[in-house]
Amino acid sequence: MLKPLKTDQWWGYHYMVMLGSAYFAIYTTPSLPPVSESLARLVIFTLATIGIASFGYVLNDLTDIRQDLRSGHYNIMGRHDRLGQLLILAFVVLLGIIPWAWLPRSPLILALLVLEYGLFLAYSVPPVRLKTRGLLGPIADSLYAYVIPGIIAALVGVGGKSSPALMLYIIAFAIWAFLFGLLGILRHQLFDYSRDQLCGVKTFIVKHGWDNGFDATLKLSRVVLAATLFLVFLEGAANLFIVLCFGVHLTWQLWHRKKRALDARAPTAHKPESRTNSFHLIYDRIIGEFCWYWQPLAMLTLIALRSPEYLTLLLIHVLLLPNGIRRMATWRARG
Repeated sequence: MLKPLKTDQWWGYHYMVMLGSAYFAIYTTPSLPPVSESLARLVIFTLATIGIASFGYVLNDLTDIRQDLRSGHYNIMGRHDRLGQLLILAFVVLLGIIPWAWLPRSPLILALLVLEYGLFLAYSVPPVRLKTRGLLGPIADSLYAYVIPGIIAALVGVGGKSSPALMLYIIAFAIWAFLFGLLGILRHQLFDYSRDQLCGVKTFIVKHGWDNGFDATLKLSRVVLAATLFLVFLEGAANLFIVLCFGVHLTWQLWHRKKRALDARAPTAHKPESRTNSFHLIYDRIIGEFCWYWQPLAMLTLIALRSPEYLTLLLIHVLLLPNGIRRMATWRARG
């Protein structure tokens, strides 16, 4: 029952960006809510998030069954009969909706939820099926994967209340999240190029060709890096600790890149890295690992320093969720 939800594909990525947004909103409130209130709200919100994100994956798999059969691509929803598919779909719909009985429901939050589900439908379901309509597919994916969930998370973190300072952050976050999400879906389309071409799925990359698509994606990665720096400095206006964390992270990644080149004994070790490696460095190492692992942890650390009762939430985060500390422990374990 849980495999169709595909939590492994978004839990350590999209969800962590959402938490980072929520933590920042909580930290910048004039008066921190009791940790019990924040913890309860985040737990219930997490359940809703599982339902909402899983609905997107389940719906996409259901509408891809025929083309995946043609290409030989494994589709887990295709293994269930019609009744099983309906039960799974009903389960994720209820899981995504019921928790909102206990969560903040401002007009803006409700409007964003409606837009989120609308984009899921428009992306996957014919005749609209935006995923086959060139750049419209990546735009829709970026909106429902990063932009809308991140804004909702920030608003939920402060109980649905907004302020001019928070709205300024939300606007900056939305621009960054849109660019980062766009970069992520284009990367995904590059990986799926052969299968999509075989099935006749006209994604942006298929329409423009792999080489042209990669060139555009690499250029976009540099724009996203600049946007990430801007967002980090905006968050640094609340506390320079975030800027310091990013500086240490950036230094570590660049040093580690140089070390890998020096450790490689091949004659090409000192030649410039390929464009593929450059993209991997920018997207996965510099931007991704900071936003997925370090930024949420850094923001929650600041909250705990401001109010020691939040040490409980910090401990839960470190023990249960993807974060920079666990990431470094994994590196050490691998040697």
